[in-house]
Amino acid sequence: MLSDGMTKTGYTLASTPVTASMLGARGNGTNATAAISALLAGSYPHVLIDGSYQTDGNHTISTAKKRVECLGGSALILRAPVGAVTGHHPVIDIAADDVLIDGDLTIDGGSHAGYQASIGIRVGLSTGARRKRPTIRGVKVRNLGLAGVMALCVDSPTIEDIDGYNIVTPTGGEFGDTVYVAGVRKPIVRNIRSAKCKRDGVVLTYTGNLNTTDVLVDGVFADAHLDSPSAGVWVEMTGARDPRGIITNVVANDCLIGVAATDANSEIVISNVKAIGNRLSGSSAGNVFGVQIQSGRLDNWYIDRYNTALQLEPNGEYQFALSSQVGSFAISETVSGGTSGSTGTLRFQHFEIVITGSTLDYELGETVTGGSSGATGILVDFFANVLRVLPISGTFQAAETITGGTSAIAKTANSATQRIYVRGSAGIFRAGETITGGTSGATAVIAAPYQTPLAIGPGTLMNCSTDAIVVANVVTPASLSLSGIRGNTQSHGVRFNLSVGQRLRKASLRDIALKNPTSIGVAFRVTTGGAIDEMLVDGFDMTEWVGDGTGSSITAGTVTRFIGGNNPGLQGTSSVPINLSVNTTLSGLHNRALCHNNGAGATCTHTLPPAVPGLRIGFAGVHATHVMNIEPNGTDTIKGGGAGKYLILDPGERVTLEAYATGSWVVSATVGWAGDFEL
Repeated sequence: MLSDGMTKTGYTLASTPVTASMLGARGNGTNATAAISALLAGSYPHVLIDGSYQTDGNHTISTAKKRVECLGGSALILRAPVGAVTGHHPVIDIAADDVLIDGDLTIDGGSHAGYQASIGIRVGLSTGARRKRPTIRGVKVRNLGLAGVMALCVDSPTIEDIDGYNIVTPTGGEFGDTVYVAGVRKPIVRNIRSAKCKRDGVVLTYTGNLNTTDVLVDGVFADAHLDSPSAGVWVEMTGARDPRGIITNVVANDCLIGVAATDANSEIVISNVKAIGNRLSGSSAGNVFGVQIQSGRLDNWYIDRYNTALQLEPNGEYQFALSSQVGSFAISETVSGGTSGSTGTLRFQHFEIVITGSTLDYELGETVTGGSSGATGILVDFFANVLRVLPISGTFQAAETITGGTSAIAKTANSATQRIYVRGSAGIFRAGETITGGTSGATAVIAAPYQTPLAIGPGTLMNCSTDAIVVANVVTPASLSLSGIRGNTQSHGVRFNLSVGQRLRKASLRDIALKNPTSIGVAFRVTTGGAIDEMLVDGFDMTEWVGDGTGSSITAGTVTRFIGGNNPGLQGTSSVPINLSVNTTLSGLHNRALCHNNGAGATCTHTLPPAVPGLRIGFAGVHATHVMNIEPNGTDTIKGGGAGKYLILDPGERVTLEAYATGSWVVSATVGWAGDFEL
């Protein structure tokens, strides 16, 4: 055994594993920094941290496939340093592939004067070589500043059984998270406990063209993170392509947000979430959400106490498969549809190439070339047998050989599909139309448009102080499905908060039961300004709602086509009310709707759709002074009137019209109606 950690030159230690004490480390802090550095930076394949040591940190692991085992109760405690402390001060820095840190290790900021800049374990850097397959397991991180465990630009990390406490970044600092993951492909983050941290329990973030498939976050308990943004789990995939994955088994207690998935853009499945006691604290301001999600699916969640419970922000991003492309589109240019007239901003384009052949992998970032086409592109992602290539020149072809420039690996292209991603459109692109780039002048035909719908449910919302469900910030035409939702709220039940120019393609609400213990709030509301092309509402149960069930539920011109189902408890009707406060032409899909005139400025005339067997629409004059005129379409008739004769509803009167034959409406039910028609 050596007497100190510095005099190791000329010695070969044959023992396995090599321990810190073998290199001279002592529990009282003597030689610990030098010994731990020699232990971790050396070429020993298997080492053991075998006790508690005071150290200055910044220990680098540079040997691939190194196993760092931690004896039960081992610890690295930062001592007061001599001199300045660097901005990012990792206690252990992993700079090699396939490194394993496993056991029972505590990393504590201790008496370190610069603990505000410290990181427990960091793997990878924001620049430089991308690290692969690290495993960090069984670590307690205490009293640090920036992060407990930080992974940057890493492939396939596993971070599990991490216990974080008091990760408190100073005012104006960057982080404050137990686990911070950025620019990482296929991360697995499991069994994380985070208490009294400045920011979030787990952060997954990336801004760029990285494909972040197969994200797994399983088992996060975040407690008392009462500071902004302060989420149990925060997912921010700005610009990332097709992130897919699962965030499951999350408990957020006394945080501002239980789970936040912002700019997720694709299939992020959030399940088994409990958000309990989340509330505003101190000088914090703004909304408090149990779950806030922009795109993806959400299942099996429970939210309790003081929340604006569920904030949904469908981004409605389009993905196009292209054919007959001429030229190359440019990032951030405006793309216009020829027949639809739709426009949107191009986020990125790529080739999706299905390959067969070699089992060896390309290197990310290398240039690949098509053998017969001569096309070139930069490989930005691969998974299974699919390559994703950003084009440089030319068009890749099916059945040609694709060769990597750096790796020299050759594979056969089974198929090659050009794709682009567009967002920010106020219209809807169509299959078969030609699209044009504004600055590049490139053209292509849309072979197939794809749009990932947002699917929410089932879930439980409890004791929401404001809205139970808010749908907001629709960037481009999107689709939304809400199902199996239960809960109560002090205010609105479901509110579509769409601004002018924002638009939903389809909104489906099924099997929803909400109750309101107060006399305020609207059960179901679409605020003015935005547009919903088609809405289906079925099984919307408001039998326990005591607030205003009609109010301004759906305002005129907001919902173009409405399909009602069996919706009990809505003011004695079987559907959701639509407020017609201006002259309105109804479409054929305003089926099983109840239309009323709350807030109408004067007598208004509403034109029925063409009478087709199976249509049923209800009308109610709810305003104290204003009259509703219900006029048939074209030569259609309402039985009891004549061709083109309109039905008149005075305040307090109600009728249900049904079409049993083409061109003819029948008054099938009435409440207080005097049988008035235009003379």
